[in-house]
Amino acid sequence: MNFKETSGHWLGIFVHAKKTAPKKLGFTLAEVLITLGVIGIVAALTIPPLVANYQKSVYVTQLQKFYAEFQVGAKSYYASQDCQDLKCTGSFDGATAWAIPSLEPNLEDFVSKSFKITKSYGFEGTYDVAARYLAYAWDQSQYCFTNAQYSFMTADGFLVGIQTDTSEGCVIFDNVCATVYVDINGFKGPNIFGRDAFQFYLLNDGSLIAEGSKQWQKEQAQNWVGFPDEVIESATSPYYWRNNPNECGDPASKAFKPDDYVQGIGCAARIMENGWKMDY
Repeated sequence: MNFKETSGHWLGIFVHAKKTAPKKLGFTLAEVLITLGVIGIVAALTIPPLVANYQKSVYVTQLQKFYAEFQVGAKSYYASQDCQDLKCTGSFDGATAWAIPSLEPNLEDFVSKSFKITKSYGFEGTYDVAARYLAYAWDQSQYCFTNAQYSFMTADGFLVGIQTDTSEGCVIFDNVCATVYVDINGFKGPNIFGRDAFQFYLLNDGSLIAEGSKQWQKEQAQNWVGFPDEVIESATSPYYWRNNPNECGDPASKAFKPDDYVQGIGCAARIMENGWKMDY
């Protein structure tokens, strides 16, 4: 094969290869913009719920921690006083509802020996930082951590308020020592009952029961001893959150609406009953 034939041969191969080579593919500017728009829409729809669910799990974890630590502290306290219950300690003798200073040493001893405290507000309240706690999705206000409670902050960031409503300790329904309020992330927002603020009752044996729980309904039944069962059930039914939407919303609802008049004070009961899940 001479030079002319050789060069013609290779030239033919080159032209054939160029014709059969795959074309380079790309996206137009419009296609890129449409894709980015779709991604943005998907992100807008999925990221907020993920963030909200994560925040709920944080609230629940903190609530579990408080629930466990408070009971351990209360039971350890009366054991350290050679007592079989809290009434024996005398720490809950005297009503705090009127912020009588002479009662402060009683609760102060219980609090200081039961928990790791970073600051005690006593009966002075915490108006300067967080006086108003709004009920979730409700116009009315809930007030706590005022001078009607003995308030303190724990090392874990729990803002706690303890209120007793009788001068004789631990005799409410023959068993309840005090109402216990907690904001599980201290003064941080949202400061809403049912989200980061919750209400419990401290029993004589050092255990906590949630507002709106079946246990709380049973405590209320002590007021109706001797009445027929159907009367007791009817009278105490609203104290159970599933029977009273004001406590923590409709059990079938995943969210509260502004016109639902939900107080949120019974949401700890809902969370605990649902396997420690905030399903609303």
